[in-house]
Amino acid sequence: MPSLYLTVPGAHATLSSSHLLIALPGPDDTPASASHPGQRNIPLDEIERVIVAHDTSLSTPALMALLERGIPVVFWPRRRPPVGMAVPAQRNTHALAAQLETSKDESARLAAAREIVRAKILNMRRVLQRLGARRDPTAPDGEAPGGPPSTGFAEQAAGAASLDTLRGVEGAASARYFEALAGFFPAEFPFERRSRRPPHNPANSILSFLYTLLSSEMTLHVYAAGLEPAWGLFHENDGRRPALALDLMEPYRAPLCDALALDLLNHHRLTADDFEQVGEGWFLQAGARRRVYAAWETRLEREFFHEQTRTRTTLRRSFEELCMRTRRFCAERAPIEPFLMN
Repeated sequence: MPSLYLTVPGAHATLSSSHLLIALPGPDDTPASASHPGQRNIPLDEIERVIVAHDTSLSTPALMALLERGIPVVFWPRRRPPVGMAVPAQRNTHALAAQLETSKDESARLAAAREIVRAKILNMRRVLQRLGARRDPTAPDGEAPGGPPSTGFAEQAAGAASLDTLRGVEGAASARYFEALAGFFPAEFPFERRSRRPPHNPANSILSFLYTLLSSEMTLHVYAAGLEPAWGLFHENDGRRPALALDLMEPYRAPLCDALALDLLNHHRLTADDFEQVGEGWFLQAGARRRVYAAWETRLEREFFHEQTRTRTTLRRSFEELCMRTRRFCAERAPIEPFLMN
């Protein structure tokens, strides 16, 4: 069980020997009880991370036992990004020193950022080609309506002379990509443009939710690699966001989050009733979030043969490997080699 989602309202998790005992509220909303037939007893050794919702609780002994085993805990309120996490106290000071030095080296940051943005652009292009091929197998190279970002954007990224120039290339490629991606959303979930804080329709809501899942997941792997999420390479280091995690997740946005969003919507695994409007924003209902969590875990743990590495792997394993390559880049300037779709 790589991720344990403690998201049922009123659920309460306590420590029971070397197990996490999760008590659920009764059918008539009575308080959580260990005698409730829906309780779960999960060995700590089977858990890699825990996500705790705002309307659940985790006892202090349980939290300490998780951290002693190196299991991080993410605290995630409803309708907002995670507010924080508890991680084991041990950190690798040598790795942190090398990362801090790298985060201040503009030439090193640019070298890494070029790799990241080039991979992101190529993956966006590949996603659109695959979507186009499924819709019209006779179309040349599976071209999407409006056309995917050209390989020229990837070439521009590889040759960008500054981080500002690179950000301009990434922005232009992303705008072209979302314009083309809009044609693959079902009619009942129109996608006119990308919007955030808050998402202005259900299509943007599911994208934002999945991007937040990805950011949180990558932040955990950055911590596990002994690095500091706030010290980035491509994104600016403003101290208020996990800049490095945002960097490393860029190549995964299209093949993981966007592809999963389209799969959930086009195959009616999410319907209009799964979204609610609050003020000017749209958000997933609690039951729908649990379905998305399940689909997310399935996608991350599914094995596939990766042509880039010539090995069988999973997306979650590739997160771990990317973070360790980033650590080596900071210490030795070895290539990061971001994820590329088959």
